[in-house]
Amino acid sequence: MGAESARYSFRHPRTGEWAHNLAHSLQEESWRTYIQPGWDFLSQTPDPVLRIVEVGFGRGFNSAELLRRLSMELPDKQVELTAFEPFPELLEPWPEPPQELQQWLPWWGKSAGNYRDSSASWQATIHTAAAQQAELWPQQDTHLVILDLFSPGRHPEQWQDPLFANLSAHAVRGAQLTSYSCARWLREQLQEYGWQTTVLRVSGQRDTLHAVFLPEIPTGDARIPT
Repeated sequence: MGAESARYSFRHPRTGEWAHNLAHSLQEESWRTYIQPGWDFLSQTPDPVLRIVEVGFGRGFNSAELLRRLSMELPDKQVELTAFEPFPELLEPWPEPPQELQQWLPWWGKSAGNYRDSSASWQATIHTAAAQQAELWPQQDTHLVILDLFSPGRHPEQWQDPLFANLSAHAVRGAQLTSYSCARWLREQLQEYGWQTTVLRVSGQRDTLHAVFLPEIPTGDARIPT
């Protein structure tokens, strides 16, 4: 068990499941599992604004590491982040934030709210609500969805629809989705909504799920006009 990861992670009170893989550092876990699989798409899209949704936000380490890398490597992009953390009580008490990410953790100790950096290159909206609430999702094209909920086997209530309908409703074609869970059930749910799923396997690391939104393009109305 990594001491740093255990300090900043938290356990679900019912199942005892940890919110992070304690074998890796927080930044390593965020990069390898949730950011790297979709990085090429974020880098190559011509869209000037990147819209990102994180479901299962916790203390926000994945989003903070993503904002840090985007600010360094894609400084010309604007970023709009939406996050869902329906159980903020699990985060108490908050430790001191890690120094290397402190600049990108304006929500530390507070969670819910609206945040932006001084240069207005990014803004974040954090909801203490479940991602099943469709009205809270961005109504414009989404480029990346990070699914960091507790496991679907032990916490099926967190994965119920309309989660999959919501994350698909405004996804740009080619949008990326990442998750630590590679469960067959999850892959099948995503495939029903037009996501093509791949399980990424790297020696010495746990498997990661990467999905790309490529729904079938409607061929038009085939009826013969009268």
